Amino acid sequence: MFKDSALSSMQTRQHIEKLIRVSQMYYDEGLNQSQIAGEVGYSRSSVSRMLTEARETGIVQITIGHPLQRLQSLEENLRNKYGLKTVRVAYSYDDSIASTLVPQCAAQLLVENLKPDSLIVTSTGTPMAATIRALPPLDYPRAHVTQMLGSLSSANSLTDSPEICRMMAERLGCAYSLLPAPLIMGSAEVAQAVRSEKLIAMTLALGNRADIAIVGVGAIRQGIPGGFSIRSKTLQ
Repeated sequence: MFKDSALSSMQTRQHIEKLIRVSQMYYDEGLNQSQIAGEVGYSRSSVSRMLTEARETGIVQITIGHPLQRLQSLEENLRNKYGLKTVRVAYSYDDSIASTLVPQCAAQLLVENLKPDSLIVTSTGTPMAATIRALPPLDYPRAHVTQMLGSLSSANSLTDSPEICRMMAERLGCAYSLLPAPLIMGSAEVAQAVRSEKLIAMTLALGNRADIAIVGVGAIRQGIPGGFSIRSKTLQ
């Protein structure tokens, strides 16, 4: 870095002015080194040395400032804090809201980790439905989708477990297994009896061998943080 006292030297000041001008032509105006050499009357090698000097003395300071850089830093912090393998943080580049961006981000991460023969278990809720709608149609006939939870008897069947399971299977072009039981039982005895039913026992057994489990965490409305856990044998 040049010291302020160095500016008192006319020769030094003129040299700094040349470094600034060459740097502006290269970084701001987009001229290459040969073009700059023709403009200022120096050789190309001299221009190269001047650009190097400008960086080393702090006249030129290169900063990587794309929002993705900040996201990568946040993702790395989350990985380290919670011992996660992979993290994606959605970023709004325009006026899009979290209810659109978070499902798109989750869907992309899911596609990256799906295999043609994946066994997937799905949860329930609006975020899950939005994520599945964000998935591109895939041709994975050897995959299989099953319910993670029983039905909620929700007023909106499009966000309940059976419909979520069907939607996912439709997107993948594969078969699915439903869990024909309520999420909450009246007693432990009833729950045990239901688990003993052959169809339910088979579905639960499939879920226990799942390669990927998708679970919504929190809300994803504007101004409210939320997200997804996509857990698999290779992504945890």
